Amino acid sequence: PFGLDVSQEPLRVQVTVPGPTPEARPITQILLIGKPVEPGSPSRFARLESESSPGVFTVGGPLVAEVSRDPLEWLDRQLLTVDVAQIREMEVISPTG
Repeated sequence: PFGLDVSQEPLRVQVTVPGPTPEARPITQILLIGKPVEPGSPSRFARLESESSPGVFTVGGPLVAEVSRDPLEWLDRQLLTVDVAQIREMEVISPTG
């Protein structure tokens, strides 16, 4: 009913957080995000994939929007930061010479 069954293909988000102590290993969980809470609502039902966490809760629209982005949108498009005033000369060489 919440859109969280595997057959309904919920959005799966892997989340890793630091352990409870500096010496502890990081904790990784899978968050399943399902149907909207109400038709047209940006908030969605969610639950942790772990069998020990059967409870269903809601996540807000901003989180859903962030994790639903195309993976290429996560890439940093700025390869280099350069003060243009400091450039004196630039040469471009193609792979074919």
